[in-house]
Amino acid sequence: MQPSDDVKDVVTIGGNRYMSVKAISEAFGLSTRTVIRRLKENDIPSFRFGADSRSVRYRESDVDAMIEEVERERDR
Repeated sequence: MQPSDDVKDVVTIGGNRYMSVKAISEAFGLSTRTVIRRLKENDIPSFRFGADSRSVRYRESDVDAMIEEVERERDR
């Protein structure tokens, strides 16, 4: 997956990339509602960044694993 590296949507810390819901939806061509629903259904951990901790991101490797699982289920 290669979302845009817009500073607000993708953050890299310690070699891990963290993505916003917007970045995830753009990378996979899904609506933000669908992304949020899938993240909740799959219990994907979120991380808060920023001084006010309002900026929520999801680890790219967790998102990739979730998408792979969703695709496997769809192909059954």
